[in-house]
Amino acid sequence: MPQMRIRLPVNLKNPDAPAPTYPRGAILMVAGAGGGFTGPAGMYPELSEAISAYPNLIAVQTGYRYPGELKPCVEDTINTLNMLRKEYNVERAVLVGWSFGGAVVISAAAAHPVVKGIATIASQTAGTNDVGKLAGQGEIYNYIRLEGPQ
Repeated sequence: MPQMRIRLPVNLKNPDAPAPTYPRGAILMVAGAGGGFTGPAGMYPELSEAISAYPNLIAVQTGYRYPGELKPCVEDTINTLNMLRKEYNVERAVLVGWSFGGAVVISAAAAHPVVKGIATIASQTAGTNDVGKLAGQGEIYNYIRLEGPQ
């Protein structure tokens, strides 16, 4: 089977920090159905900057090939996790998803062993059927949905 090659817009913060003597962790942030990098209220770049202060963490903002289509967006997230594992020695990751991205991170977390936690921000419920699979992974997941203005 030929190797699949995908080009995704990815912004890595702190990938060149001195390699720690222990495996690295990553915080992978994905946007809503409109795609892009910045997340709700443009918070992902600022969050990435704060995360990069820790040499054992890589902050990752990634886009989608087909924003708004769940299956390809989950595949893009899984492929990004595979790249982080192979290229940057990432063995633990937390996924953050906003709106549509909440469904993306729930599905990706259920399908990838490197994911140790998720955070969803005002997640949609469509496409979140895999949430039950997360309970068997031995982690605790809290889901908070806030209504109203920022």
